[in-house]
Amino acid sequence: MKVNLHIERLVLRGLPIGSRDAAQVKKAVRAELTRLLAIDPTVVCSLVSAAMPSARGMPLRMSAAEDPPQLGAAIAQSVYGGLSK
Repeated sequence: MKVNLHIERLVLRGLPIGSRDAAQVKKAVRAELTRLLAIDPTVVCSLVSAAMPSARGMPLRMSAAEDPPQLGAAIAQSVYGGLSK
């Protein structure tokens, strides 16, 4: 099964992401979502050929010490959790 997930815009409010960290966060989000969907692609099966105007992620818990890759992985897990609702 091949799954294509297109996220047009990801709004992150209140997160300490500077412009230089944004690329690393984006890369980590993509990698973690790819990993999660490879484990269980059925999470998005109900969304096949459908557009969602918006989706709310799961609550995000993070520490101040998280680096951009850790933050990106946490964001991806939140998005994935929101899709599986």
